[in-house]
Amino acid sequence: MLPYIVFIILLLICYYKRWPMGMIGIVILFAALRYDVGWDYNMYCHIVRSPIEWNNEDTSRFSFPWRELFRFAHEYNTPHFAIILPNIITYIILYCGLSLLKMKKRQKVDAIFVYVMWYELYLGSFSIIRQEISMSLGFLLFALLQRKKFLVSIIVLLLASWLHSSASVLIILYPVYLLRNKLNVKWVCISTV
Repeated sequence: MLPYIVFIILLLICYYKRWPMGMIGIVILFAALRYDVGWDYNMYCHIVRSPIEWNNEDTSRFSFPWRELFRFAHEYNTPHFAIILPNIITYIILYCGLSLLKMKKRQKVDAIFVYVMWYELYLGSFSIIRQEISMSLGFLLFALLQRKKFLVSIIVLLLASWLHSSASVLIILYPVYLLRNKLNVKWVCISTV
């Protein structure tokens, strides 16, 4: 319980000082340095220690980047690395998305604070590491669409889908973006069929 209290206190200090980079740093540290928290934690440690789980392209459900991450962590006998690196990448991507949206400091700290305090967003990410990195890429995709960076957004969509197949649902952002001024339920349904 003490780590959570310290985490919230540090987060509140950064929030009141309007220091979004500090908040992201705390979020990354807490997510990366956690021990035995989340469904994926024990599974990732087991997978890294058991190459038969991920070292076969035919039977593995993990894409190439994940297999390479597991291979690296296995080679250096650091299973926790397979948790640390994705967490760092996830929250850096999230911050890049906030910056791409040209948010002011106050808006960034508010957005990060809501993200962290909403139970299923931040703490839920401890249990869905691969999906969370794809979700952060989805947020970046949204920010890229807002800035009219269509080619880069397509690359981000492909990368997110490569990391976790569930991210392919993000393709719905394109018709929603194009129809945003005329958006109603009927057009969303028609555009996704």
